[in-house]
This record gives sequence, structure tokens and C-alpha cells, in this order.
Amino acid sequence: MQAAIEQELRQEAGRAKAASEAASALEAITAGRPLEQVVTEKKVDLKAPGLIRRGAPGVDAKLVEAVFRLPRPAPGQASRELVTLPNGDVAVVVATAVQDADWGTASDDERRGHVTRLRESQAGAEFAAYRADLQQRLEVKIVNPPETEPEPAS
Repeated sequence: MQAAIEQELRQEAGRAKAASEAASALEAITAGRPLEQVVTEKKVDLKAPGLIRRGAPGVDAKLVEAVFRLPRPAPGQASRELVTLPNGDVAVVVATAVQDADWGTASDDERRGHVTRLRESQAGAEFAAYRADLQQRLEVKIVNPPETEPEPAS
């Protein structure tokens, strides 16, 4: 039992250190230090998958979700965010460009899929706004709220 507790404490300390290092790296990148320099100094892995799509294979879904939540970067600039993965790992996500979909080359199935996702996203956003309005006007108190509020897809 003691060994398990010690291991848990070491893991917790490691996660805290990783989070601190990631926050420090994000600050350095935001301040204008080159990403490659920060990666070298922090002795961390740099994974640059290039352009990614929603549901990209080989890229953690939480990272893809974070990338698509970032604001569109201005030309020559980058958008950044700190992301904690389900396993406790911490990542700094940096997006330097956005490439819009080429609807002219999309198949009918791809278009239908995108339309469906857009409709679901819009419906989710409308329902969330409706629920928030009801809560405010009717002074509703949610006793067992969901652990995380679903975010509308962007």
C-alpha cells in the first residue's frame, strides 16, 4: 500500500512539474522566443503534424479539438493554447495557419457529413443558449450539472 501511495505522489509531482514547464514554455513562445529554441531548452518532444483535419488519425483527439478551438492566426502570427490530455500529459498547441476546405473537390458524402456536423453544432449552440436563458429568467438551480459543458463544434 505504501509503495502505491509513493508512486501516486511521484506521478502527481511529475504532472505538476510538467504543467509548470508547459506553462513556462507557452509564456516563452508567446513572448516571441522561437518554438524550436524553447523545445531545445525544455528538452521536450516537438510533434509537428502539419495540416490536420478533424478526426485526423495519429493525433490525439483532445489536441485536434484544441487546434480547432483556437482563433484563426493572423498572417505571420500564431495562436497558442495549453492542453491537458486525458492521461495527464500536458501539451502546448501552436497553430500558425488555417487552410479552408476546398468545397469544389469535396465528394457528396463529405459535404453531407460537414452539413450534418454544422447542423448539430448550431442545434447544440441554440439549445445551450436556450437553457442559459431559462436558467436566468426562471432562476433555475441545476443540482447535478454535467462534469463538463459540451462545447459547440467550430
